[in-house]
Amino acid sequence: TSFKAFYQIGNGIPVEETVSGVNILSDSAYIYTFTTLADLTFPMDADSIRGWVEMIGDGYPANDTTDWYLTGVPAPATVPYYNDFSSDDSYKGFSVQDVNADESTWMRVDYENNPMWYYVYNADNAANDWLFSSCFDLAAGTYTLEFKYASYTYYTPEAFSVYFGTSPNPADMTLIKSFNNVVNPDFAQGSEFFTIPTAGTYYIGFKATSNANMAYLFVDEINVITARNNDLSLISATVPDYSCELTNNETIGVTLRNVGLNAISDFVAYYQVGNSTPVS
Repeated sequence: TSFKAFYQIGNGIPVEETVSGVNILSDSAYIYTFTTLADLTFPMDADSIRGWVEMIGDGYPANDTTDWYLTGVPAPATVPYYNDFSSDDSYKGFSVQDVNADESTWMRVDYENNPMWYYVYNADNAANDWLFSSCFDLAAGTYTLEFKYASYTYYTPEAFSVYFGTSPNPADMTLIKSFNNVVNPDFAQGSEFFTIPTAGTYYIGFKATSNANMAYLFVDEINVITARNNDLSLISATVPDYSCELTNNETIGVTLRNVGLNAISDFVAYYQVGNSTPVS
């Protein structure tokens, strides 16, 4: 019916509040919101926040404290920007919004020794959750957003959309492009233009939109650059499957995309088999 609750920012003085007049029954949950507001205007790399409770006669105090929670104000990212999520610091400033609170949402994962983000499916609910980037300090102009994306299997089609906006809030996001029927277990390259109308602080948003009872959607290697005038990107390759029936007269191909601002009228394409001389 009563206990003390604390939170602490970095090495600062802990905030202490007494909770009383409650009736928390056995095996039931209770949410307590502190009345003392927290000042989180410090630089993110400087400090974190944690909370704990104290109760007279608590039989097991080891489970009474949260881990340190990374929070604070991140330094705005600038262009060119590249993030492969190879360290804990590279996740700072990113946030997730579980829209329907079903606990199936975007999470960090180390998949095949490669750290990244992934969306965890729900058997009953369609995906509708957001992954927001840390903030960017962008001047007015046109930029290119690049990223890698993949599905878990080829028979569970995933879907998502990418946005930019002025705050990590769905209402403030503007659609860049939607990606539907994502059935590539190998990573594909996404590359899209977006135009910033006025200099300021902006965010990138990934909204998962897969149907219910699909599988996992992966996103990695987010890159934001000033749009290039000339840039031809290899999106995917079409090659024969590994097979004993392969011959010396096979057809291969590549899917290309002009991700530059200028039109392209000609280019040279190559393929190479093993260490043989490239064919142009």
